[in-house]
Amino acid sequence: MLSKLRRILTDERGISTPEAITIAGLAALMGFFVWATMRPFTTNSANTLGGKVQNAVSSNNPTW
Repeated sequence: MLSKLRRILTDERGISTPEAITIAGLAALMGFFVWATMRPFTTNSANTLGGKVQNAVSSNNPTW
């Protein structure tokens, strides 16, 4: 797959519309998988930071 992609991108004639759509679709799919993988970690980190900020703002005894 990568060798075919390399051939397409290094060819002097450029890329055709179906090839461009295929490349865009693969990039979108990779982006979706990265987002789906990172979402729980990002949510957990945001919740942790939000809890710490809430504690620091609303308490006389902040934990950090």
